[in-house]
Amino acid sequence: MNLQRVLIVDDEIDLSFLLKINISKIIPSTIDIANSFKDGLKQIENAVYDLAIFDLSLGDGLGYDLIPEIKKRSNNQTKVIMISAFNTPEDTEKGLKLGASIFLSKPLSKAVLQNSLASLGYRF
Repeated sequence: MNLQRVLIVDDEIDLSFLLKINISKIIPSTIDIANSFKDGLKQIENAVYDLAIFDLSLGDGLGYDLIPEIKKRSNNQTKVIMISAFNTPEDTEKGLKLGASIFLSKPLSKAVLQNSLASLGYRF
């Protein structure tokens, strides 16, 4: 598998770091982290990503609103996983309609992350 470009946008710094560690063990990748909506948008403007993981509720915006931006930059090729501690069926539906592939509830286990990545076609 080619080196993948991954973006993690979550205002929980510790969780972002743990996701980076776990993903790097599963997928050969370059991983960027943003801890706010604003910083996530800057990252999206500066690179094209193969995979993105967005928290729904960021301190300065909603992860939903990053989906159209990242999809536009990648010609709709970026795979998006949404995560939230407080997701509802409506949140899941909205995320999927905007282009997320998967919507997960926090806390995430390593097994759930691995299964999600496998369902997106990543083999490890």
